[in-house]
Amino acid sequence: MKTILNFFTLFFIATLVHGQVDLKSNLYGDWKLDGDANESIKNEINGTLTDCVSQTDRFGNAESALSFNGSTSQVTFDQPLLPTDGSDWTLSVWFNSKLPSSYDQETIFEQYGWNETDKVNRFQIFVMNDSLRIFHGNYSKSFGVGKVIANQWYNIQVTCKDSTIIAYFECDEKVIGKIKRIQSTNSAIGFGSDNSSFYMTGDLDDFKIYTRALTPTELKYVKYELRSSVVDTIHVTVNDTVTVTKTVNDTVTVTVTEKVTVTDTLLITFNVAHVTPENKVSTIKVFPNPTSDLINITYDQEIVNSGMKLIIVNSIGSGVFSSNIDTKNETINVSDLGQGLFFIEIYDTNNSKIDSKKLLIE
Repeated sequence: MKTILNFFTLFFIATLVHGQVDLKSNLYGDWKLDGDANESIKNEINGTLTDCVSQTDRFGNAESALSFNGSTSQVTFDQPLLPTDGSDWTLSVWFNSKLPSSYDQETIFEQYGWNETDKVNRFQIFVMNDSLRIFHGNYSKSFGVGKVIANQWYNIQVTCKDSTIIAYFECDEKVIGKIKRIQSTNSAIGFGSDNSSFYMTGDLDDFKIYTRALTPTELKYVKYELRSSVVDTIHVTVNDTVTVTKTVNDTVTVTVTEKVTVTDTLLITFNVAHVTPENKVSTIKVFPNPTSDLINITYDQEIVNSGMKLIIVNSIGSGVFSSNIDTKNETINVSDLGQGLFFIEIYDTNNSKIDSKKLLIE
């Protein structure tokens, strides 16, 4: 009997993540933002939703994120989400800004208050003028964290340990500085309290707060944790009997008695600027995926010798291989990297990451 199965790399990632780090005991709140603002752990800290609609999330799952219209959409809480007693914390949220070039603040999160004391002892994450920014205290203490491109999902993580704020954005760590105790007593997602124009235009997903400052390694696990299907699908051809033994939260465990043949071609597609022809859509092919020893990479001719480079990163964000794109066809031996989940990242001539795709080494 010949059976063709499509299943997601979630099974492998869930094994990798949950098998090594357990952060549930430190999770204060987890807002999936799957069409509502309900907290998913104890369901006790639910937000009030105004003019938000369900949106496709970063994995392509329908109705699994929240879309904000830039004028009236907001999620508000009548209590602080970040501690007001000076204790440590961690915040993580995914965002997709539609208008990052706006000179108005595209507010992702704010803890605010209405009296004068609260207004100068608050915290906000926002996008403005193509930059992700953080301020604490007042607007004179706004700090740039990184560049933001429209219609692209990003993860911002912020830790506070011993009153020192550190931001983690696209694997870059930036110390923001000492923070006063946050005395503001109200919280909001996608809405800034100081001005009616400080609304988010875009999408937000997976908002989490922890009761301590997570380590950089722990933050990697939080960032790459997947809770449903992913874009890159592994196609498995099984030449024997397949037994599905258990299904839990969309995770399928497959028992195969004999030979399994796995083949897939990973495609990385993007617009290429500053090459001829200008802004041509280019594709990089990586195969086979999964692999156990060699991967073959084929580049479009226009990006060869253009100054772009390829980097392979492991599951905790450390680079394990780097290569300048100077030939159309390349074969890389990855057998020494060990088994597990890796990421193939493409960087342009400005050393900015263009795209990141998953690679499974068995």
